[in-house]
Amino acid sequence: MIEAVIPTRGKVEAVLAGLLQHHQTIDSVRIVTAAMPTSTEARRLIETWQHLGRDVTIEMQRRPGSGPARAQAIENSRADRLLFIDDDAVLVGASAVIYLQQELEKSPRVEWATPIIRFAQGFVDPPPGHTEIWERVSREDPRVVEALEHRGSGWIRVFDVTDAETDQLCGACFFANRAAMLPHREGLWRWPAGVPGNDAWLGYKLGEGRVARKIFCYHFGDFGREWDHARLHRDFMEEGLDPTWTP
Repeated sequence: MIEAVIPTRGKVEAVLAGLLQHHQTIDSVRIVTAAMPTSTEARRLIETWQHLGRDVTIEMQRRPGSGPARAQAIENSRADRLLFIDDDAVLVGASAVIYLQQELEKSPRVEWATPIIRFAQGFVDPPPGHTEIWERVSREDPRVVEALEHRGSGWIRVFDVTDAETDQLCGACFFANRAAMLPHREGLWRWPAGVPGNDAWLGYKLGEGRVARKIFCYHFGDFGREWDHARLHRDFMEEGLDPTWTP
């Protein structure tokens, strides 16, 4: 069973509409929200999912922040696999969930998979390291080499290359075995609101994940505070700092 999980502050219209193309591969939808979705569009989209025979669960977030929202979904869901997707992201291609599932089945040691994450904003003044390369490239491309040096080798998840693994989980969209995440829900639950990195921390705990080539997630909107992924990985994860760490 596959459940789509949407951590949100209440704006679910775009993500619910974008997920409709995946309704044949998603068994249920879980919205973990800081504010109840009340717009006419949200109501109609929720009803559309229900008409399609999919259970839609809406639960109020018990603690602020994306980490606690993810922990709450991991604890409450009964699905075998969870597709986490932000409310400002769109997963493209009706077969995308199938491909993500296939990546998990390639090796018993792999517990999560990610589409290629494309940051569809900021073209006038992109944030540092957000070099947008939307054609297929090689690992030796100077733009890729420069970006990986700045962001760490796991940043390969934003480039359309051939077979790849990453140690950087991006909360915009990822697909994972619920059983593998259960032991780490307490760390997510204690993660302070406004402190970045709970998604990357979860990926570090789960081990390397697979990048599903040919599958894309377009991430829109304001990504908030930026941080150096390579430094985060070194100082925050490898040295075992606690999730209560603040910058």
